[in-house]
Amino acid sequence: MSKIVLPDLGEGIEEGELVQWLIKVGDEIQIDQGVAEILTDKAAMELPSPVAGKVTGLKFSEGDMIRVGQVMVLLEGAVDEDPTSVKKAPDQPPTRASKSKVGEGASQTLTSYERGPSSPEEIYPSVAQSHIMAAPSTRRAARELGVNINRVKGSGPAGRVLYEDVLVASQSSGLGSQNAIANLLTPSALVDPKGRPIRRVPLRGIRKKISENMQRSKLTIPHFSLLDELNADPLVAFREKLSAKVKDQGIKITYLPLIMKGLVVCVKEFPEFNASMDDLKKEIVYRDYYDFGFAADTPQGLMVPVIRNVDQKSVVEIAQEIVSLASRAREGKLQRDELTGSTISITNIGSITGNYATPIINHPEVAIVGMYRIYKKPVWIDSQWKPVSTMNVSVTCDHRLIDGAVAARFLKRFLEVLQEPEKL
Repeated sequence: MSKIVLPDLGEGIEEGELVQWLIKVGDEIQIDQGVAEILTDKAAMELPSPVAGKVTGLKFSEGDMIRVGQVMVLLEGAVDEDPTSVKKAPDQPPTRASKSKVGEGASQTLTSYERGPSSPEEIYPSVAQSHIMAAPSTRRAARELGVNINRVKGSGPAGRVLYEDVLVASQSSGLGSQNAIANLLTPSALVDPKGRPIRRVPLRGIRKKISENMQRSKLTIPHFSLLDELNADPLVAFREKLSAKVKDQGIKITYLPLIMKGLVVCVKEFPEFNASMDDLKKEIVYRDYYDFGFAADTPQGLMVPVIRNVDQKSVVEIAQEIVSLASRAREGKLQRDELTGSTISITNIGSITGNYATPIINHPEVAIVGMYRIYKKPVWIDSQWKPVSTMNVSVTCDHRLIDGAVAARFLKRFLEVLQEPEKL
C-alpha cells in the first residue's frame, strides 16, 4: 500500500484547500496524472501523482483543509518510476520534498504521514505551561477533551499548538468521546445572546491566508504613512495622449503603468525602498532588480500579481501585462511564481473610491505606495483660482529601515517624477 501526501508547496505555505478530486476510488492512475486541485493563498494548482497504481482510498472531502505532509490518497500496486521521489520508513518523522513543483508536472514526495499514538500517561487534564504557544480556544478544547497540551507537538508556526493538533491527540489516544469532539467542531450557537440569528463560516482558503499574512505583517512591521497631493494635470494629459495612440490596437492604458515607471526612477535613487528585511538572519536584503506587485481585487480576495523587470519594459508593455495578470487573478488561474517575489507593491484604491488610506505592507517588503482617486480641486495659481486634477499619493514604510525624513524625501521626488510623465 502506497500513500500520496500533500507535498511542500514552498513560500512557507502550511496547508491548502481541496477544491476538487480529479480521481475516484477504483481508478487506475498514471505517473504525473492530476489527482486533485489544491487552493492556497497564492493560487489554485493541480497536484500530480508521483506513481502509477489503483486508487483504494481518498482521505479528505472537497472543501477540507489539508496540511503539508498529510496523506491524501491510498494506492495499491503502485509503481514509482521517478528516481527523485522520496520514500521513508513509517516510523520516521515526515519531511518535505525539497524540489517539489506543484502545477508544473513534477512528481511529489511519496511517503506516509501518521501521528503515532501518545502513551496514556502523557494525556491528562492539566494547565498549559507558560511557554506553550496556543490560542485560548485551543487550550479550552484540550481541557474539555482531557488532552495534556504540554505533551502535544505543535504543527503551527514556531511549534504553535493548533486546534487540529489537539483533536488528533485526542483521537489517537482514544480520549474524548465522538460527541465531545463533534461539539467542538460544530458551532455552539446559531443565535446571538439576544436570540437573533447568526451565521458561522469557516475561515479557510485564500481568505484565511490573507488574514494570517495581514496579521503577521501588522504585528511584525512598525508601520508609518505619509500623504501628499499630486497635481495630476500632466499625468492625465499624458495618459489621454498615449491612450489615443494605442486605441486602435485595443490596448487600455491606466494610471498604474505610469505610476510603476515613475516608481522605478525613485527606488533606484532610494534603494532601501526596494529592499526587504530578513527577520531570521537580521539582515537587510537589497535588490538590484525591480519586480513590482499590484493589489488586485478578486472574488477570492486580495491578490498581489507581480510585474517582473519593470525597468526594462515600456508603459504599453506594462499595461498589457497588468490587464492579463488581473484578468487571470479574477479567474483564479495565476501560477505561484506570478504572485510571489515582489520588491515593492502598489495599491490603487482610487480605482473604486477614496481619497486616502493606510495600506498594510506586503511582508517581507518594506514599503507600499498608495494611489487614490483623481478629482478636480480649485488651486490658487498665478493670482487666480484654477481647477486642477488632484490625486493623493501615500507611501507606507517599515520604520525599522526607513526613517521619516527619508520617506518624505522619497515622496517628494516621486511627485516630481509623476509631474513630468513624458520623461518616463
